Amino acid sequence: MPIYFFHVRDGELLLKDGDGTDLPSLDAAVVEARESAREIAADSLRSKERVDGRTIEITTAEGQILNTVCMRDVLDI
Repeated sequence: MPIYFFHVRDGELLLKDGDGTDLPSLDAAVVEARESAREIAADSLRSKERVDGRTIEITTAEGQILNTVCMRDVLDI
């Protein structure tokens, strides 16, 4: 199974996922990233922090970006 890494980007700041996650496909990784984005966005909203502009970058171990999930896109507002 491939290992996908989920790095959180907020402008120039990049919080790297050092472990990665074994998932069967990129589609499964996107689902995982969307769920994580919802959790992060909810925590940020409760703390009155800005959500807009943050993204989760799904990458390979080599750092190749395979997909990006925008936090604002997962909010149902």
